[in-house]
Amino acid sequence: LYYETRHIAKEIKTAQPKIEKLIEKLKIKGYKAGRTHFMPDAFKTDAPYDEIKSLFG
Repeated sequence: LYYETRHIAKEIKTAQPKIEKLIEKLKIKGYKAGRTHFMPDAFKTDAPYDEIKSLFG
């Protein structure tokens, strides 16, 4: 699945993290993660949504 950092940040009312840092944290936790080619603030990962949200803020 793919996600946009701005939408997640807006939903949980926090600032967007740098996408490179977010992807790095997901990989450290053992998930697959990478940038998308079609949106600059989007990424794809196999991590559960709650795990992604926990990395914001």
